[in-house]
Parts: sequence; structure tokens; C-alpha cells
Amino acid sequence: MTVLGRSAFHDTRLNFERSYLDTDWGMRTVAFAGYGCPLQADIPVHGMMQKLQEEYPERRDLLIKLLGVDLRKYACFPMDEV
Repeated sequence: MTVLGRSAFHDTRLNFERSYLDTDWGMRTVAFAGYGCPLQADIPVHGMMQKLQEEYPERRDLLIKLLGVDLRKYACFPMDEV
């Protein structure tokens, strides 16, 4: 089996180019609340991934236009609630 043209089981360089996401992605355990609780943060959309936004401003602008991102929103609210 190959991934990106490399052996999926033997080429350790792939570890820098792939990620494993399972059903627990974005979840955490909270004392007295349970496990599998979603991660939450009150982050303004314009402040997310700030370093990448500064490093690739053209890509940022293209994604904002294509996806219709409202930079005034906060990440913890669904887009139609703010």
C-alpha cells in the first residue's frame, strides 16, 4: 500500500505529511462531566491560525471569499447564531 507514492507502513517521512483522525478528534475528557466532550473556545475567527494568515495572505483572502467567512464571528458559535 502506498500513500503519496511512498510505502504506507515503512516510510516514516510520511508521519510529517499525514494525520490520524478518529472519532475522538476534537473531544476531551472533563472531570465530573464525562468523556467525549467537544473542545470549546471563544476565539474570534480573524484570530484563528494567525501565523498562517500572515504567512499566506493571498491564500487567506481566497479562502475567505470562496467559503464566505465572516471574520467578525466567533468560533464557538454556529455561523447563523451571531
